[in-house]
Amino acid sequence: MAPAPTGVQEVIGVSGNVIKQCPHCRGGFSFSDPPDVGERINHFLKQHGYKLLHVGQQTVESSNGDLWQTTVAILGK
Repeated sequence: MAPAPTGVQEVIGVSGNVIKQCPHCRGGFSFSDPPDVGERINHFLKQHGYKLLHVGQQTVESSNGDLWQTTVAILGK
């Protein structure tokens, strides 16, 4: 992984296949059900001042061995 851009002190990853509560809202913010990866990215951009550092895709394996393509975003501030 490339080093973070100058001035970035905190990095967070948002993935289309992993659903987590916002660590800054302490459980007070709920995403839609099912949560949209764009909604989660926008939350960090608009509510917490993150900048988008990278968007891409990753391949993950499901519990039954199927391969899934998911979106992944790296944000920093």
